[in-house]
Amino acid sequence: MSDTSQGPGWWLASDGKWYPPQSASTPLPPPPTQGGWQPPGPGAPPATPGAPIPPGAWPSAPGPGVPPPGVGYAGGPSERGTNGLAIAALVLGILWLCAVGSVLAIVFGFVALSQIKARPQKGKGMAIAGIVLGILGVLATIATVVAVRTAADEIIDNQPDEFDDVRIADCSRDPDGHGRAVLEITNDSSRRSSYLITVEFGSARETDSGGVGVAPIGDVEPGQTVTHEVVSSGTIDGVVVVCETTIVERFATD
Repeated sequence: MSDTSQGPGWWLASDGKWYPPQSASTPLPPPPTQGGWQPPGPGAPPATPGAPIPPGAWPSAPGPGVPPPGVGYAGGPSERGTNGLAIAALVLGILWLCAVGSVLAIVFGFVALSQIKARPQKGKGMAIAGIVLGILGVLATIATVVAVRTAADEIIDNQPDEFDDVRIADCSRDPDGHGRAVLEITNDSSRRSSYLITVEFGSARETDSGGVGVAPIGDVEPGQTVTHEVVSSGTIDGVVVVCETTIVERFATD
């Protein structure tokens, strides 16, 4: 340190003093790390406010096209957190929501995978899980609908048709002009049953009606066939008599 320059390489500090250049035996300060300048090593003059910075004290500027430390190429942080659509896909896949949630989980999951591929984000596993759960939910819905429909068809097909238990063996007119029907009743159920059967009488002429006849029949064993005669309440003028069962009710009696 001197009040005047003593030769080449001496530099003037803000305190008005001249400082000598670093000798060859003095090691250079370590290179700066990311985040700022490191103070010079032993033997270097103390830093003074306003004094010029020695050469090499500042870290080198990044080259063209190289982003600053800690900054991604898109100009923001290199990590952008978890993708929101991936989270939504997982939640909807779990909730199912009568297959609506499953369909949305599949859509959101594929969109999330596309976004994660285009930019650095987390959530790939959640997106895939949402897609898988969504597909399982759709398949489960289809299977449930098919099972319910099949069960309903079976119930309808297995409903006992009580009309099949009754057959009109003969339809005619008795000497008094009343309609007469001979019924054959076969109990197709697995239990002893009673029947209440209503037969409507008429003739080939639509205006000719012979009224109705009611036949109560009791205690018919399973598989047993019985015969019962029914007579109409009114008379029939036509030559051709028509008989039709309109009501058949079967009641288990055991």
